[in-house]
Order: sequence, then C-alpha cells, then structure tokens
Amino acid sequence: MQRFHLCCRLAPVIDSVTVDSPAVSLTHLGGGRYDVDDILEKLKRPADSNPDKPPRFALYNLSLNNGRLSFAAKTAGKNHELTALNVTLPFLSNLESKRDVKIAPRLAIKLGGSNFDSAAEGTPFAQAPKTDAAFKLSNFELTPYLGYLPAGLPYKLASGVINIDAKVVFEQNPGAVVRLSGVVTANKIKLVDKPGRDLVSFDQLKIVIAEVRPLAQTVKLSVVELTNPALSINRDRAGRFNLLPFNDKKAINTGAGSAYFQAAAGQNNPSKEAKVAPKPSAAPPALWKVDVANVSLRGGAVAWQDETLTKPAEAKFGALTLDASKIAMPFTPDAPLTFSGSMVLAASATTPATINFNGVAADQFARVSTTVAAWPLNMAAKYVGQFLLPALGGQLDATLGVTWQATDKTRRQVLRLIASQASLTEILLAEGKTSLVSIKRVQVDGDDIDLTGQLFKADKL
Repeated sequence: MQRFHLCCRLAPVIDSVTVDSPAVSLTHLGGGRYDVDDILEKLKRPADSNPDKPPRFALYNLSLNNGRLSFAAKTAGKNHELTALNVTLPFLSNLESKRDVKIAPRLAIKLGGSNFDSAAEGTPFAQAPKTDAAFKLSNFELTPYLGYLPAGLPYKLASGVINIDAKVVFEQNPGAVVRLSGVVTANKIKLVDKPGRDLVSFDQLKIVIAEVRPLAQTVKLSVVELTNPALSINRDRAGRFNLLPFNDKKAINTGAGSAYFQAAAGQNNPSKEAKVAPKPSAAPPALWKVDVANVSLRGGAVAWQDETLTKPAEAKFGALTLDASKIAMPFTPDAPLTFSGSMVLAASATTPATINFNGVAADQFARVSTTVAAWPLNMAAKYVGQFLLPALGGQLDATLGVTWQATDKTRRQVLRLIASQASLTEILLAEGKTSLVSIKRVQVDGDDIDLTGQLFKADKL
C-alpha cells in the first residue's frame, strides 16, 4: 500500500511513501541466468541513446515494512529467504526543498537465521533537523553467494569477506543533505579469469570514508590501503591480455611484439557503421567529484607471462610499494597528486634489481624521477633475440627523469627524458659459449632528450 502527497515544482516532491508487506520471488536458473532476465533486457537503455541529466526529485518519509524476498537456486537445490525487511529513510532529494520529517532512518533484516538491525538518533526539533544512523556488517562471507553472479561477467570473484562500519546522516540545512562516512574493508579477495586462472588477489582493501554525498555527487576518502595485492598479467598466443575482456568469436591477428585489440561491440562492420550519420551529442552528464587524501600499497607482486614468443617470456616483481596523496578527480593543475614507490625484480641474484620512483602529476603535466639499480639486461633477451641473434648480458644502473607537458594554445605534447646518470656494466654479446663483444663499463652523464625530436645536450660520454 502506498500513501503520498504530490507537489509539483518542475519536479516531483512527495511528502510520504509507505509500502507494506512487499514480496518478491527470484529464481536462479544456473549459469548466471535468472527468471527475470527478459524483464531486465527490456529495461536496458538503448545503445544509441544519449545520457541525460539525472532526474530532479524530493522524496520524504519513505517506509518499507515487513518485506520478503524468496530466492530459489534450481541447480543447487537451495532456497534462501530474506524476511522481516524494514527500511525507513527520512528523505532522498536533490532539490532545495524542505518538508516535515517524521521518521528516523532504520534498516532491519533477517537472513539465514541471522538478524540485523541498526540504530538511529536525531534532533528533529533543532533549527536544522538532523538524524544519524549507524550500520554495521561484520565478517560477511561472499563465498556461499558467488554462484549467483551473472554469467556475462568478464571475470569471476572466487572469494571475499566484507566488513562495513558506516554512519549515515540526514540533515536539512537548508536543503536536504545525505552524508555517509565510516570504514569499509574487503578481505581475502580473489578474482580469476574465465579459464579459472588467477588474475587479482589481495589480503585486505581498507577504505576510510570521510564524507560521501550521493545526491551532490561528491566523494571524499581519507585513506585507501591495499595490503599484499598480487596481479598476474598474461598475453596469450593470439596477443590477448587477460586483463582486457575480449570476444571469443573474433580472431585477433598478432605477431611477436605487436597486438591488435577489438572492442566487443561496434566493430563488426566498420564500413556499414561509416554510413550512419552521427547524432548530435547531448550535454555530458554531471561528473562525480572524488578526492582521496592518501593511498598506500604494501607487499605487492606482479607476474608477467608473454606466450606470443617462440619461447614464452616470464618475469616476476615483488616488494611493490606505492604511496600517493592529494588525488582529485577530475584532475586540476593547481592541485597535482604526488606519488612514490619501489619494487624488486624477483630473480636469484647476488645484488637484487630494484626500481625506486617518485613524482607529481596533474591533467596537463607530469614529472617522474626513477632510480634503477642492478637491472639485468638479459631480462629482455627473448624479445631482443627476435632481432639480435647473439645473447645479451649485463647490468643497468641509472637515474632517470621523465617530464610531460601539454599546452592548450598549441596542443603541443612535449615528452622529455633526462638521464642524469646511466651506466652499463659487464656488457656481453655471446653466441653459445663464444664471446663476440665484451665491454666492462659504459657511462653517460647529463643526457637530456626532447622526444618531440630535438636533442638538447650530452655533457659527457
């Protein structure tokens, strides 16, 4: 049953909405398919439609009482029931409208024999009415529900545990404001590709939310911490990367050292699409504003495998760290983000190969300084071997700098590489056990190269 009053101010303003005892039944048919797939397909936005501005609305005193959701999994022979669902919200509004608020926020459910409830407190008689609600979810295991994810997803979630400790504030001062804050953690997350190979995993992702205002499309995060992430990058014999979804029905032509990618849609018949007159584009939708104070990554690992070569190339990197701060999207030139990090080549060597880097970046410029120590040249042997038959050996130590600058007036992109110091030691070109060329050391100082085509200087060689 619904009860509401409607006032029109070029947008709906609803004083109250009450829904009593709603019941929904959903059946999982297997393979990520559901009995409502046909309905969802009809509700999809046409591919050629242009995004519009979000609708304006103001909804007050929203109540859903004694809801029930029945979920049947035919393939697993299991039934799940979510009962005693009670949700109350003081308001949801993106208008500068102010109405009488008569209810406090609450969420209560019963699932699988477990009860969940939330608490709220408010100041309804204050000059600026305000209500706080607290929500907590502890050690929610995702594994029992992973089989119900849609089949069309390019990747598969294999495991995960979610914890939420959040606070929601509803306030009218003078317009309606909804603010979210709190801490969200995801533990033991593992993502695999369609063949079931490891793709991404991490021990914990912790996000400290300073403030999220969904109606104003703003997000402010205090901390984002990622612990022990592992990334596996694979390039198969057809040149396809496991990180990029691809259409299995399309053949991708590739050779060693090159790859061609096609989008999953819109490239089946380029000549036919060229005949379609472009439609005038609508105004772009309002962008979300995201600010992140600090990002940190510890204990990262990356595994690389390239199967396009005659002999597959492999490399493993470990001890990956990354720190970044002052991240703002959209990017602005007056508030660049800063970052620093390091990693180690996971290979058996007396002196481990390391990379340390730091820099700043914005929408129109970027500067990066990098120090490379004891980097083995034979790491690229399988790639160089396609063009250079002798085996390459040696070690690189260097201090490098990269700067990028874009200018609005001339649209000129300037990319500059600065090698303040670089040395190659124990260089060896050999064919089998026969040494062809051996160089003890080569050092370059003060090399400054503009990659738009001009060589500025080389102080000493």
